[in-house]
Amino acid sequence: MASSSAYPTPSTTTFSSPPEPGSALAFRDLTLMRRGLLLLRELDAAVPRGQVLAVMGRSGAGKTTLLRTIAGLAKPTSGGLDRPSGRVPVVFQEPRLLPWRTARENVELVLAKADRGRATEWLARVGLADATEAYPLTLSGGMRQRVSIARALACQEPLLLVDEPFSHLDVVTARQLRAALLQQLRETGGATTTVWVTHDPAEAAEVAERTLVMDGPPSGGWRFIDHSDHADEASLAAFLADEVGRGGSDQDGNIDGGEVAHHVAGTDPRQGTSKEEA
Repeated sequence: MASSSAYPTPSTTTFSSPPEPGSALAFRDLTLMRRGLLLLRELDAAVPRGQVLAVMGRSGAGKTTLLRTIAGLAKPTSGGLDRPSGRVPVVFQEPRLLPWRTARENVELVLAKADRGRATEWLARVGLADATEAYPLTLSGGMRQRVSIARALACQEPLLLVDEPFSHLDVVTARQLRAALLQQLRETGGATTTVWVTHDPAEAAEVAERTLVMDGPPSGGWRFIDHSDHADEASLAAFLADEVGRGGSDQDGNIDGGEVAHHVAGTDPRQGTSKEEA
């Protein structure tokens, strides 16, 4: 039988400092390096409670490293972050289910003994009411990912991390699961703050209120895109794709690292913004 360590459970690392009032997550000059490469330089910002924050960047920019740092699975190079103490559930790229446990039993793993009866309720919420006793190997890829979503949501923690869970699914299934996850997040009434890593600009435009674009090595630059500055999802998605592609350079070729930019047509991108407002 495989070791359970191959199927990581949500982190139980705690942080001593609570986020500032009105936020669920705060970065304090967070710097991340990996294998000698600067991934992120002095990120200083707060994520409002209940917001879905998308994280984008080219492959190798450090998106997953940032997620692991938030979860407490990796340590910052310098600076830090504040988040609620306790578990941080993650919806992974792969479902990471225990194959010898049923769908219901996989969800029960994150529930207190007195609450395990609610596992079937969480599975029903993601459309798996008829598959509670099925084993992962008998389920389709989309169904296994639904179990993973139900397990993460069942934790009912104030912070949820989403790491490209639909990237290996077909377009139709991915769209259905994305809608199901968003619906469940809306039903929390703003109690759950979500950090959602994606390579897909259209997905970021659909699910989030803001996007953190990471430039990765060599500059470690970053900037926020406020989605409300764009008229529709299509134009926003095109803009996000361009932002990721430009790699943090402005029109003069200068690196725009470590600044918060709200891109509004016809205005200075830094007008009316500050690190505190980010």
